[in-house]
This record gives sequence, C-alpha cells and structure tokens, in this order.
Amino acid sequence: MEECENCFTCENCYTDQSCVECQVCVECQSCYTAESCDKCESCFTCETVAQPHGLVQKTCQIKPKIYTNSLTIFASNGCNLDCEYCFFRGTKDKDNLTYEVGKEAVDFLFLVSDSTKPVSIWFFGGEPFLNYEVMQKVILYGKQKAKKYDRQLSFGATTNMTLLNQERIDFWHEEGGNLLISLDGCEEGHNFYRKDIYGEGSFATAWNWTEKWLKLKPETSIRFTVNPETLLYQIKGLKFLVEWGVNNIAMCPNQECDWSEEDYKLYKENLLEIAEVFIAKLREGRRLLIKPFEDGFSLHKIKGRMGGTRCGTGGYDVGVGVDGKLYRCHRFVLRGEAGEIGNVWDGFSEKRKETLNYDINKIQGYNCEKCMIKARCNGYCIAVNQDRKGDLWIVPEEVCKQEIIHQEVADFILNTLRSEEKLYNKVMGNENKSCR
Repeated sequence: MEECENCFTCENCYTDQSCVECQVCVECQSCYTAESCDKCESCFTCETVAQPHGLVQKTCQIKPKIYTNSLTIFASNGCNLDCEYCFFRGTKDKDNLTYEVGKEAVDFLFLVSDSTKPVSIWFFGGEPFLNYEVMQKVILYGKQKAKKYDRQLSFGATTNMTLLNQERIDFWHEEGGNLLISLDGCEEGHNFYRKDIYGEGSFATAWNWTEKWLKLKPETSIRFTVNPETLLYQIKGLKFLVEWGVNNIAMCPNQECDWSEEDYKLYKENLLEIAEVFIAKLREGRRLLIKPFEDGFSLHKIKGRMGGTRCGTGGYDVGVGVDGKLYRCHRFVLRGEAGEIGNVWDGFSEKRKETLNYDINKIQGYNCEKCMIKARCNGYCIAVNQDRKGDLWIVPEEVCKQEIIHQEVADFILNTLRSEEKLYNKVMGNENKSCR
C-alpha cells in the first residue's frame, strides 16, 4: 500500500487527512473527527476543514475507527524443530516472507496506525530466524520510515533460539529488538517435547544463545509451556530460570490437550510451591513476573468486567501471512479464508467488521455463572476455542479449570502478603497506597 502525496494536514487539529486517491481516513484523537473520502463510510468529518481534491463532507453518529498499531508478521511458515505440542505442527506450507511483501506490510502499518502512538512489528512463524535476512531488511526499512515521519517503532520476534548466532544477536541488540524465547524450563522438561526434526532435544543449542542474549537483555520474557507429561519438571524448570536471573516468565499450561483431574491437582501443587519461591524472592527485594500469578492479581485491579478480546484481535493487532494477507490474529494465519480480513495492498475487507463485533456476553464456559474469575474472563484465546470446541465463543473446560487454579494460587500469595503492606502494594502496583 503506497502513500498518497495528496494527503494534507488539517491546520485546525494538526492531523493528516485522507484523500480520494489513498482512501485512508485518519481521525483526530482530541476531537475524534476525520475527513472521509469518496468510498469511505466509516468516518465522519470535521466541518471546519477545507475540502480539496474531492473530499466529501459527511456527518454521522458512529464510533471512531479502530486503529491498528501492531502487526504480527509471519517471516516463515517453516520451522527447524518439530515440537509435538505446537499448534502449527504438520503444516505443509513452508513458504517464506519476501522483502517486497514485508515492505508493503510496513507501509500498510504506517497508514492504518494512530500517528500519535508508537507502532510495533513482531515476527512469528514457524521459526522466523529461518528467514533472517528478509527480517533484517524489513526492520531497517521500518526504522527508516519511522525516522522520516518522526514515529517510534519497536520490533521483536518469537523464537526457539536455535538459529541465533553472534552476528544476529549483535544486530538484534544494537537495533533495539526484543525477543520472546520459547524455552520450557530445565533441560529435561524442555527436551521432552521441543525436539529437532531428527528427534534430538534442542535445549543445549537454545540455552547457549539464550544465555548470551539474557546477558544483554535480562528483562527478556521466557515462554515456558507446561504439559501434563512435563509437570514433574515444572518446579525444577522454574527454579533453574530464577536462579539464572530470569525475572519475566510466561509460564503457560498447554490449553490444547487433555488434562486429567490428577494433572490439575499436581499443577496446583506445583504452583503453590512456586508461589513460595515468588514470595521468598519478593522478600529479598526481587519482583518476579510469573504469568499465572499476574493474571490472578489482575482480578483485584479491574472494576466491573474486562471487555474485548484477550489480545486485540483484528483491531489493535493484526496477523500478516507470508503472502501479505491479513488475519484476525497470528493464530489464524495458515487457516485459509476463515480468519482473513484483507491484505496489505488493498487494506481491510468487510470481514474485519465481523471480527470487531466481539460480544463478551456470548462467552460460554465451565460453570460461568458461579465462576470466581468471571470479571477478568474475556473468552481467552478465540483460536483455542475454535480448535477445541469448534466455536469462537465456547471456552474449553481445560482453560477454565487452569485459570481457576491460577486465581486460587494468586489469592494465596495476596493473602500471605496482607500483613506485609509494602510487599503487597509492590505486587499490586500500589507502592504509594495503603492496602487497607
């Protein structure tokens, strides 16, 4: 999607306005108004602004449009590992992103984003570092474009770390990139599922480069997936990461497999022991971020009920396939037409409106009416819902039971810290407030 040179700046509210050629509307965040073009029916206009080259005055009572400030771009559909629990395992399409498509995606992002806020590009796969050279070129192009328009651009990638080398680490760090590292705790737990195409465990290679990266960016988050079969290594894996200095651990149970009642019991016992580690480190002055606990803490921070999807699907964040097609999120890439909402050349299609009509009241789950976490439940991952239940609105029982365990353990932590006000407030982000 190319920029149109005929776009102009509104002297009244200092926002870039749209024209009939580019057909993109940009609204003013201070007054929520925008110029609309001939074929656009989703914006309303600021009547005090002039109307050059065919701009149409239109006033209507609809909500301001939703900006997209973040793209999750597939750098490669292929992967050098063969992790048994991966939701893309078995994908036959191994295509890679081309620079031309990546460049169009960047142009698209700058056109559909809120110009007053930063933009973000996140690379995904497959394993994105299979296509490192193209990622590198797209990043440099994006940074050049951000500099031209005085915008802030962040970038990163979700990676298994096995294709990193010193040159790639140096580039990623020097350019200010981020990584979400898929590493399932200790060697035994990690290698149980995360194997290469020859059946060999990937921990040694992954940890070698993870260790080097963490020395540069210790705040990096580790994506630690817990499966029923790896529950025996969960505590050891957590302690390994903590002892090495990792503070940000996205420990997530696999929500796309069957869990038995014994699995749930052991999972909760493990989390209670990990909670003791969390509390002990907190008393030493170290604040760990462990996702199940943070999710539970959030229940006590919100008022009313959480709204919208878990990750802004189809709105703030959009998935981009290697072919340039747009999807409601990265999980819907490689699923065909089901999740398509446009492409980077023509923009969003009418299907995006369906994606944005997310009605939280349609959600169905396990014992919803009496659920202790109903206030913070927003339906969780709609892709998981679709895969496990065949319906975007039905939350699998596994997810509900896991989240209830997270809440119970998070509440245990908070109740333990009630008498230690400073620590309680540190956990809740209220360092300057009283917890009483």
